[in-house]
Amino acid sequence: KFVSAQITEAFAAALEAAFLNGDGDNKPIGLSRTLSGTVESNKTTYAEKTAQTAKLTFADSATVVKELTNVYKHHSVKADGTTPVAVEGNLVMVVNPADAWDVKKQYTSLNAQGVYITAMPFNLILVESVAQTAGKVTTFVKGRYDAFVGGGISFGRYTETYALEDLNLYTAKQFAYGKAHDEKTAAVWTLQLPQA
Repeated sequence: KFVSAQITEAFAAALEAAFLNGDGDNKPIGLSRTLSGTVESNKTTYAEKTAQTAKLTFADSATVVKELTNVYKHHSVKADGTTPVAVEGNLVMVVNPADAWDVKKQYTSLNAQGVYITAMPFNLILVESVAQTAGKVTTFVKGRYDAFVGGGISFGRYTETYALEDLNLYTAKQFAYGKAHDEKTAAVWTLQLPQA
C-alpha cells in the first residue's frame, strides 16, 4: 500500500505538469504549448506559447477590470476568428503558488460579518499549480481542453533481479492524452505584479 500510494502521488504530480507544460514527446500537449509541432529525429514536439503582449499587473480595481476584459475577449472567440465561445464562469487562471498570494491580496476584503472573502472579477477561477512558471500565468476555457487518462495505474514488481540485492523493484505505467481544441483555448500571460 505504501508503494502504491507513493507511485500514485508521483503520477498525479506528473500529470499536472504534463497537462500544463507537456511538450507532446511521450506526454500530453500542455495548455502552455502551441498546437503546431516540430518533427526532429522522428519525435514531434510542441513549442511553448509566446506570452501575450499585454501584461497582467492586478495593480488596482480599475486596472484589473481592463486587464481581465482583454483576457476574456481573447478567449471569447475560436482560432477561426468568427466562432464565439461562452467564457463567463468558465475561465481558469493557473498561477504559481507564490504569485497567487500577490494576486489574491488585491481582492481579499473584510465583509460586514467580519469574514475575509476573496472575490475575483468576472467569476475568474484561480487555480494554484507548482507546475506553473513563476512570473507567468496560463489562462484557459473549461471544456475546451481534452485531458484523458487511460485506465488505472498498472503496477509491476520484479523480485528476481540480482542487480538490486535486498530490494524490490516496482514499475508503473499509465496512458494519458491531452490537447487543446484550438490555439485560443489557452494563453500565457506575463505577470508584472506591484511589489508587496
